[in-house]
Amino acid sequence: MTVPDDADGDAHLETALHPVQRFVLSTVREHVSVTLADLADEVSVRERGRPLPEIPETDVLERYFDLYETHVPALADRDVVTYDPASDRVWLAGHDPAATALDETLLNRYQSGR
Repeated sequence: MTVPDDADGDAHLETALHPVQRFVLSTVREHVSVTLADLADEVSVRERGRPLPEIPETDVLERYFDLYETHVPALADRDVVTYDPASDRVWLAGHDPAATALDETLLNRYQSGR
């Protein structure tokens, strides 16, 4: 299934997604590229509305496996994200991961004032 690139298509896609998949999509959009472990942290925080140290590690690990087995593959099947098992990274489909990593590095430098 191909997802439309227009805003209307994005709105329809988001309403059709499982709530966890919406968290995944917003996190990947925000971070450009993210490891599955970091994604599990972020999704757990967003789901619970609590800081990561207050969330039991077993809950985050459970979310990691849930993302790995269910939600990331479902988004990849819809051509929304790409997952690379070798690097354990998730990024928006259609984005070059090498360019994405460079963009993220430059953004981090800019934000830290270096």
